[in-house]
Amino acid sequence: MKIVPIFENKLFAYLITGGAIKMSQKMESHPDTAIELVKLANARNYLMQEDVIDDLSFYELMIN
Repeated sequence: MKIVPIFENKLFAYLITGGAIKMSQKMESHPDTAIELVKLANARNYLMQEDVIDDLSFYELMIN
């Protein structure tokens, strides 16, 4: 997985994994948002595998 910082400033960094407009009560209820939940889970699992636990370890992963 390649991590590309989209926006960062001195206080925050954002990691965008995908996007959908939620139009149903639960995200699992619609195929489009269910796909985005899978992407989000994959990103979370990858970050956990790489021992990303805070902003410093996230930045270290981005520069390596």
